[in-house]
Amino acid sequence: MYIVDSNNNDDYSDDVSKTLLSNLNKQDDILDNAVNVDIEYFDGKSIKKDKQLIAVEQNSRSKDFSLMFMFPQYRYGKVQLGNDSYLIISESNNRNQSIYLAKDQPYFDRLDKKHIVNPYQYLKIDGNYIQYSPITQNLSKIKLTISPNESDNKIIPTTNQAGMMAPNISGVNILDETKISLEKYKGNMYFLISGV
Repeated sequence: MYIVDSNNNDDYSDDVSKTLLSNLNKQDDILDNAVNVDIEYFDGKSIKKDKQLIAVEQNSRSKDFSLMFMFPQYRYGKVQLGNDSYLIISESNNRNQSIYLAKDQPYFDRLDKKHIVNPYQYLKIDGNYIQYSPITQNLSKIKLTISPNESDNKIIPTTNQAGMMAPNISGVNILDETKISLEKYKGNMYFLISGV
């Protein structure tokens, strides 16, 4: 058993004891064993109060008794999209300004790559297409663009992103000087080979 002074008041009588487990691997087990603790941090202007989720486990690999504290490895914000709440998640070491967009729950392990959204890409949530744009370099500010006209959000965007509508490309075939355009191939599947 263990107790964490989660509200930092030096009084353990108002805290809940938990069973100390080892080999916490499953996400559900980690969440069941996690504790919310009060934290304070400086945001550049003033001291703020918040809560931080931690999980504690016994290190079974070590001969000595030791505790391991795990924190979610991401910084995140929340947004309501459709009927669900989502986390906008950014890794602390992020060079290409991509984000993860995942259902609202704590994550202690690496997220699946299917949740990654790159700058200016679209994502589809509840049948609506939403575009992600970074505002600041460190992703402290981002923009999710959705049209106020709901019917516009159902239309597949025209972009070079896989799974979306390809932009029209037109030109001249250099072999026979005929005009070519993607427009006439609309609705069919083709394999394009390009070379320089």
